[in-house]
Amino acid sequence: MNRAHAKGLFALNLSIAALSSFCLFACGSESSSSPDFGAEAGISSGDINPSQNSSSGTKTSSSSSAKAPVKTGPTKAQFLNENLSYGEIKDDRDGQTYKTILIGTRYWMAENLNYASENSYCYNDDESNCALYGRLYTWGAAMDSAAAFGTSGANCGNGARCTADSIARGVCPQGWHLPSYKDFSILFGNVGGIRIATRELKASLGFHGSNKNDYGFSAAPAGYRSSAGSYYSQDDGAYFWINWETGDSSAYSARIYDGGTIRANTHYKGDILTDWYFAELDIYDKSIANSVRCVRDTVPGDPTITPISWRNMLKDFPYGVITDERDGRVYRTTTIGTQTWMAENLNFDTEHKFCLHNVAENCDRYGALYQWGDAIDSIGQFSENGKGCGYVGGNELTCEITLPARGICPAGWHVPSSEEFKVLFETVGGQDIAGDMLKTQTEWYKQSGKDAYGFSAFPAGANYRYDMTTVKNTKTFFWTSKWYGRYAEYMLLEYDSEKAFITSEEPDSRRYLRCLKD
Repeated sequence: MNRAHAKGLFALNLSIAALSSFCLFACGSESSSSPDFGAEAGISSGDINPSQNSSSGTKTSSSSSAKAPVKTGPTKAQFLNENLSYGEIKDDRDGQTYKTILIGTRYWMAENLNYASENSYCYNDDESNCALYGRLYTWGAAMDSAAAFGTSGANCGNGARCTADSIARGVCPQGWHLPSYKDFSILFGNVGGIRIATRELKASLGFHGSNKNDYGFSAAPAGYRSSAGSYYSQDDGAYFWINWETGDSSAYSARIYDGGTIRANTHYKGDILTDWYFAELDIYDKSIANSVRCVRDTVPGDPTITPISWRNMLKDFPYGVITDERDGRVYRTTTIGTQTWMAENLNFDTEHKFCLHNVAENCDRYGALYQWGDAIDSIGQFSENGKGCGYVGGNELTCEITLPARGICPAGWHVPSSEEFKVLFETVGGQDIAGDMLKTQTEWYKQSGKDAYGFSAFPAGANYRYDMTTVKNTKTFFWTSKWYGRYAEYMLLEYDSEKAFITSEEPDSRRYLRCLKD
């Protein structure tokens, strides 16, 4: 069977030959230009340019293929990243439950939808495939063109144009919606861009092997159903409908594919061979049936779904939980000896808050970076204890701090002093091994820690005063409330040492903040 593959949405200008496993062929359709969400997604405009797809037409499927035999494969649980803590939702329509994950600022289902609607199918017409991979839906079924659950996708079927709402529930559970073009563009940006999106988003097991799945999206290779009723690409491809049509018979779908080798273009700085693992947004015939992944209609801070900041924390550790009443954010806590610490970095909005690499979604993942004056609340917004202790242009600090200094911590918590960090070091066995005891068990370059007490110090780097360099995966830094001369002290953990350090820097550098309970 042959499938003529045209340029994908992201137009990698790749020369692809002998794609014998492809099962869709190009056909003419209307197309429309797409908005450029690349800047928000962290992807260059050259990577997302639907106009380059104008020659590709619409993908549809060959009707000449016989059904493939039913295959044995991984279990549903094996698609997930066992090291992450997933949330869970229940679809009240049929009682089915789905794992969920927060990536950036969007909550995604971490499994394919399996709600039985009209014009939805099981791969190879086998119910066991629905149980494992979810159902495959025509675009009209995915959009709920029959308006069974609302009017946002009414009359959005094959052969007709419609005006769908920007947030269209479609066939998704209440409170969730069919992803938009922007949702998927941002998702690709959140995980590092289209060049590595497939590697990051594929399920932990599937696609002919084990995969990273660091963000927990767990894209399962469910394949698709052609308009003629044949099934293709199970184990090779995941296809997810988007709520945007481009013509009477065509609409966008996100595609995560795995296969062969290609010769790379200048995006890869040279004419080299590379594995062909790619993600794209492209146009397909509305009559084929693809998977559905739903996105939640909520904002960050929703405590009902596991925050992405918990992804590298201990799975079965008895953390406590607090809610910052100022913004509703939820933080895990840990009690170590006589002290109770936040087990993750603060992420409270201030005027000078900074996110790693200047990407807003990184604040949800790692917490926020603050200058010392910001962390100590030099403007006196929440207390007088650190008022006036802002950056003074290289001059010596002349303010007086009353301990404990709340800073910008939640009520009942404060910025730890250097002495309080030293108490922590002694409690976990001494300063010479404190780094090993406090660092997370994953993500550190070469040498991760034991995280024996649930402090869960992630190697989130920092932002330096002059060159703005970040050092992710090798170091992490936490402000203290102590200062002298024109320097403020901070606690430092490094990848190549089991020790913990107290050192100092000028206060206009940016560091993280771990709050300590009063």
